[in-house]
Amino acid sequence: MKAQEVSIKPGTMKIVMQPDAEVLDEVVVTGMTKVDKRLFTGAADRLTAASVKLDGLPDISRGLEGRSAGVSVQNVSGTFGTAPKIRVRGATSIYGNSKPLWVVDGVIMDDVVEVSADQLSSGDAVTLISSAIAGLNADDIESFQILKDGSAAAIYGSRAANGVILVQTKKGKAGKVSISYDGYIDHDMVANQPEALSVDEFLAHERDVDFGHRVDWYDKLLNKSNLGQSHYLAVSGGGENLTFRASANYKKKDGLDIASSRKEYGVRMGFTAKTLEGLLEIQGNLSTRVINEEYVDYGVFQQAVKLNPTHPLMDEKDPSKYSTLYGFDTYNPVGWLKDKEDGGDRQFSLADFKVKLNILPTLNTELSLARQSQEYFKRIYVNSNHKESIDNMRSGRGTLQEENYTDYTLEWIGNYFTTIDKHTIKLMAGYSYQEFNHRSFSSENANFPSDAMSYNNLEAGDWNMAAGRLGVSSLKEKEKTIGFPARLIYNYDDTYYLTASVRYEGNSKFGANHKWGWFPAASAAWRMSSLPAIKNIEAINDLKLRFSYGVTGRSGFPKYSALARYEQGGYWLDDNGQWTQAWGPTNNPNPDLHWEKQISYN
Repeated sequence: MKAQEVSIKPGTMKIVMQPDAEVLDEVVVTGMTKVDKRLFTGAADRLTAASVKLDGLPDISRGLEGRSAGVSVQNVSGTFGTAPKIRVRGATSIYGNSKPLWVVDGVIMDDVVEVSADQLSSGDAVTLISSAIAGLNADDIESFQILKDGSAAAIYGSRAANGVILVQTKKGKAGKVSISYDGYIDHDMVANQPEALSVDEFLAHERDVDFGHRVDWYDKLLNKSNLGQSHYLAVSGGGENLTFRASANYKKKDGLDIASSRKEYGVRMGFTAKTLEGLLEIQGNLSTRVINEEYVDYGVFQQAVKLNPTHPLMDEKDPSKYSTLYGFDTYNPVGWLKDKEDGGDRQFSLADFKVKLNILPTLNTELSLARQSQEYFKRIYVNSNHKESIDNMRSGRGTLQEENYTDYTLEWIGNYFTTIDKHTIKLMAGYSYQEFNHRSFSSENANFPSDAMSYNNLEAGDWNMAAGRLGVSSLKEKEKTIGFPARLIYNYDDTYYLTASVRYEGNSKFGANHKWGWFPAASAAWRMSSLPAIKNIEAINDLKLRFSYGVTGRSGFPKYSALARYEQGGYWLDDNGQWTQAWGPTNNPNPDLHWEKQISYN
């Protein structure tokens, strides 16, 4: 019902509620098509971004926790930007991943890195680029549609076994130009600090000798003056045939520790245009987002609670340097962070365009093109005062790593709709092509004459001059997926419903004997509330009995797993005193390799 404001008057008041047309006409986005919620026969939930958004979270997917039945969200790491572990109706994979498939405005957003749950909680920086929607600003998202059962998700074939989460971004609306701003400032505090022995208790239990200093190591690792800020500005408007929306955001966040921080900024622009009296519709979106991060090794907190509190924080001979501690699994946790730079810079870019031709009132065709990319620049420099450098008798170590992920998507679908007496029929068929490209390069060196140039002068180090050391690596890989989806939606007298779909899909990762596969699905529903005996029951607004069946798959295994591969095994010193590169087989060919197949009933 629509919200109403009514002035209170003395005596009895009669208020008649008015139905909200937007709620009655709510649609379910089921992948490539939209279906009236009353006609939908699968299992899905729709969540508005406003209902899941939590200020201060770098990844909006964390806000899905507790919002939808069967959807589990676990925040397994405190590192800024790390993707949570999301599972839709549990984890059932034997070998492949169990992460859901993300689709943003019809564009599949695969995770660029396959990351396990153990890796997510490790603090490894690679987990920071594992979120499929890390390039989206939470304020640009309109809603989430979670497809849970096989019948709803099977249209996405070999990647849909773990469920599908469809994201719709905000669009411009016709009318006066509107400007909106959203901002906040936040501060983090430690709610529960682990209990550790005081200095007196530590010495009373004779845990170690007294070195004469008094240091609360855990407290020294905390950044108590941390501050975060976020600013978001959006402009939207347009007329009957052209609407637009543009937004920009800036966020900066200090970590609760003394090492980590995050800064991000980005812009997004979108438009929708209609021409030729509605015959042609064009939509487009352009966005880019830059994130600069500094990371932390969370192992320092474990070190802090067990370290002797009488060790010195600073070097007793040179108070400008942090002390170097010796012993098994013993180091200065503050110096471990301060004498090391560990950070990364990421840039996300997305461009997608859709052209829709309304051939007839009941027939249309739509062509979609999209390009998404992510560039990641990882930088590490361990200076000559760091314990790692001292233990390895090196003066500094620098590492630079660059990762580039570029995906291309093309989809062409046709839709037909007709009504014959009490029969309503909707048909969809199409073609889908997606290409994933990945390139990486890294370089490392150590033993520099000075720390002044950091990682910006790697050739100055002489560590890689030793025989048998190279210090560089590179990689290039590609994957292609082609699919032919089709769907039928049938409704009789708004009482009996049937949905059937199939996807014929091929993937370059699979073996020669199983490049292609079928993914069928079907679901049916009976609206029992249409029965005369139930219509008169005021307590029942809508009652529907549903059944669904669907076949989905998983393909979350490394590329080229089906091929015979050789791999380098390092350099070895031969009998002539020469270093020789070793090569050997690393993978046997498997022409029968194919996806895991999952059959689900609901």
